Amino acid sequence: MRTREQIDKSLKAAYAEIDNIVALMFTKKNLTEFLSTTEDILINGYVRGAKDTLEMLGRDTSEIDELSIIPELQAALNKPIEGMDYTNRIVLGFFEKSTKQMQNLVGNEYHRVYNEGAYDIVKKLEQYKNVFALKTWHTMNDDAVRDTHAYLEDESVDIDAYFYTWDGDKARYPGDFERPENNIGCRCVLTYSVF
Repeated sequence: MRTREQIDKSLKAAYAEIDNIVALMFTKKNLTEFLSTTEDILINGYVRGAKDTLEMLGRDTSEIDELSIIPELQAALNKPIEGMDYTNRIVLGFFEKSTKQMQNLVGNEYHRVYNEGAYDIVKKLEQYKNVFALKTWHTMNDDAVRDTHAYLEDESVDIDAYFYTWDGDKARYPGDFERPENNIGCRCVLTYSVF
């Protein structure tokens, strides 16, 4: 079974790898290649979120194929945020942002799709395997955690419920808030437990 600590460690390693890849690709100044690489990173993030969650629940990761998450993956990649999908956000950033800003942008997109993949696989288990789950919010428990997320620490809700911050924002999972300022730089994760 995959633990929260293992997931945190895996995510930190993924963010470091993303930073290296983005820095390398961004210096080449080839937009087509950068978009293709970014899409691969995000697809891998979504699938990693689904697999980590299956392992967390003690299930075989091969269920990811059986449950067919491709439509959900497509929706996650093309999710509009402030009227733009990830491709538009990447293209705009490619011409307007520094390497560090692009690393942050791709890291934020990875975090969003990772958590969406985790959430979507649990929804699929619920739909096709009669598995019912609770989700619990976890921060990194350090000084960088914003107060709206610290407010959610260890809160557990039903899979379909939202987490509500003290300032009235809501999210089904980290990276899903309505206000961008609650998504940017978020490092929170969810754990899932079945009942």
